[in-house]
Amino acid sequence: MKYSLGIAVLLFIGGVPGVTCAQTDTSAAQRALQKLQQQQTVEFGYKRRSDFGERTVVEQFDPRQQPPWILLKENKQQPSAQRREEYSRMKQDELYGGEIAGANQGERKENEQQSIKVSLQTLVQSETLQPLQKQQWQGQSVRTFGFDPDLDKFSDHNDKLQGYLYLDSNDDRLVGLEITLKESFSPAMSVSLSRYHMEIQLQTISHGQQRYTVPQRTTEEMTGEYLYFIDFSEQTLREYYDYQVLERPAAAN
Repeated sequence: MKYSLGIAVLLFIGGVPGVTCAQTDTSAAQRALQKLQQQQTVEFGYKRRSDFGERTVVEQFDPRQQPPWILLKENKQQPSAQRREEYSRMKQDELYGGEIAGANQGERKENEQQSIKVSLQTLVQSETLQPLQKQQWQGQSVRTFGFDPDLDKFSDHNDKLQGYLYLDSNDDRLVGLEITLKESFSPAMSVSLSRYHMEIQLQTISHGQQRYTVPQRTTEEMTGEYLYFIDFSEQTLREYYDYQVLERPAAAN
């Protein structure tokens, strides 16, 4: 039985680190999130390698092309023309969701662009940020902030989740975040989720004089029961590389 909730847009399970008096200021985290908002003037092209356990996929995304997603490899094999066409239709269905079939081309393109962006401004409820004890994460010294996440797939159960935001301790650069489960819950009828762990590792890329923060690696793990007696355990790993920074076209009048 495959029960998949997917990932957006990319953690440790355990207690929340203690708050220290020296780290009561959340302004650094707020500034790091605001810098992401300034990236809305550009689009990013990239390649993405996804590992679903029994299946691996390599894709390329280019917002200038139609369709923007191209299937490059599947299980290390070159896909046939028919398979690429099936994949393209699947991606279109995912992006449009059947909700904007009557929209014009410009509206479809805008919805498509928004759907593939990792919006940490939305995922992180910035008003809930709380400074936590400095610690090591992914082999580097970081400043840690707890937050209440806003994850669409669990919109009615976000109070069961705990988020952690990580800044590089040397330059306050945003380097990643995690979301973990505080307690088990049922995201859907006959489904019980006992473990959830999402991690997004970020990287900085340069384009001319500008520097941008983009995903490098995302993981999502889920464990639970389906129909009260069938166990499921899933992990999705994605890696992003070969980035291109593209100016967004001016909006039509």
